[in-house]
Amino acid sequence: MLTMVRTASMVVFVTILFSLAARSSAGALPTVTSGTLVAQFQADAAYLTLDGNGTDVVSWEAANDMSIVLSRTGTAASFSNISFDSSDMGGNGAVVVNDFTDDNLVLQGAIDGNRTASTVFFLGYFSPERDGSEGDGLGQYIYSYGPAVGDGNQLDFQIDEGRAELYGGAGTEDVGDISGNNATYTVYRIESGGGGGADWAVYADGGLVNSGTNGANYVVFGDLILFGWQDGSGVSGGFNFVGNVGELLFYDGILDSNDTGAVESYLMDRCSACEPPPPLGDLDFDTDVDIDDWLIYVAGVGLDMTNLDDEESYLLGDLNGDQMNNYTDFVIFQTVYEAANPGSSFAQMTSSVPEPSSVVLLVTVLLLGALWCDRRSDR
Repeated sequence: MLTMVRTASMVVFVTILFSLAARSSAGALPTVTSGTLVAQFQADAAYLTLDGNGTDVVSWEAANDMSIVLSRTGTAASFSNISFDSSDMGGNGAVVVNDFTDDNLVLQGAIDGNRTASTVFFLGYFSPERDGSEGDGLGQYIYSYGPAVGDGNQLDFQIDEGRAELYGGAGTEDVGDISGNNATYTVYRIESGGGGGADWAVYADGGLVNSGTNGANYVVFGDLILFGWQDGSGVSGGFNFVGNVGELLFYDGILDSNDTGAVESYLMDRCSACEPPPPLGDLDFDTDVDIDDWLIYVAGVGLDMTNLDDEESYLLGDLNGDQMNNYTDFVIFQTVYEAANPGSSFAQMTSSVPEPSSVVLLVTVLLLGALWCDRRSDR
């Protein structure tokens, strides 16, 4: 009987989490005032042309400007090297790239105008381990904008043996070790052209990785290539990407703190469903089931939840979705607590609560009263 209750509770709990994730991922890209959006590439079937088995990417259209289209070009063992997985990123979808060593398949297209200062956001991750390329001394480019004809003529971002690098068209700027983010969805922000026109900075999930000054001011124009390096003639010269992409945003100008905060929050919200759901009974959503959750549970015992939805009642201790916090929920909480804390019994935990006798007595009275009412209503 208990197994059946816990199974039903988990279904309710997972439904609640997916509902919350859907709400957060449904937000629109915020409007900025300190720069201009040039191109938004969102991994969504609405903006992707697919062939093969319905997942191979032929082209990717900018969500904000249908005239900007990046088309598949180059050679590879399989067109499936660049594919769309609608189930990835918590159901939001992602472009999955496995352009392994010696392959050279990219997406490429023209973008009008010159960029002297730019802010680029990348929601995704590098995963060089997927093709065993660690140790080969070759970088992997997520994007390369503008031909490499001189220092400052290219915007790009790559990983090379675990270290982030910016090339810029002539000299390589060593950003720092980001290998800890490999295979983990991360919001990267790359600023180029700040300060006097040559400054750069790279951030990961809002924190500064490193900053510096390029060898020359940035003046970038021409094609944008995703998933490879662009040589001086404007074609892909290899160093291809292996990893996943949920969204790429290109802005004219260095965005101010208000705008960067808003855009990063939007991207992090899009990826909130990427994270594994917290365990059943984790009422404060800090990924564990402990005494703090017990105190939240106790506060909700016996409350009238008739007019609350599943999300609201769950946060008050309704663990099986019946809009009540009663004896059934008590048994569920005790079970999940002991499963999550094998070295500590439920009794030991409750005895450590300040004034434990009065708290336990109150809960016992309320639960017994609720159980008696339940039984009376069944007659």
